[in-house]
Amino acid sequence: MADKKRTGWTPKKKDKFIEHLRHTGNVAASARMVGLGRSRAFELRKEDPAFGQAWEEAIDDFVDRCEEELRRRAVEGYKEDVFYGGKKVGEITKYSDVLLMFYLKSLRPGKYREHSRALPEGARIIITYAAPEAIEGQQGEDGKQRLALPAPGKVETITE
Repeated sequence: MADKKRTGWTPKKKDKFIEHLRHTGNVAASARMVGLGRSRAFELRKEDPAFGQAWEEAIDDFVDRCEEELRRRAVEGYKEDVFYGGKKVGEITKYSDVLLMFYLKSLRPGKYREHSRALPEGARIIITYAAPEAIEGQQGEDGKQRLALPAPGKVETITE
């Protein structure tokens, strides 16, 4: 009870915050909407498990709606008016290749995500510099020693 008086986070304001969060996905805007502080909302999320759970569900609902809209724009497309001579003469359906790629990457990451090659466990990287004598020490603004290395002449990955 003391927490409610001290912070202003009444059950009614908590419910309004959660509903606004579900609609916008924006914590700061949701806190402003109920006239309370964003940082206190994050504290309350940690302190009140029921509020924290409602927060997570609201964010999940918001993300689900965003995914639905992303899919719609990528697959079904969206209408855009066509003008000629300052007058609307029709409309066309446009599709978003970029959104489609994001959607595919999220659904099948193994197939559509960019892949960075991870080194196998136990692998070592050996870098051979073309001019080892060109390595020179420099002092940074903080007084710590820095190394300036030339571009590598050869980079090898060794697995054992």
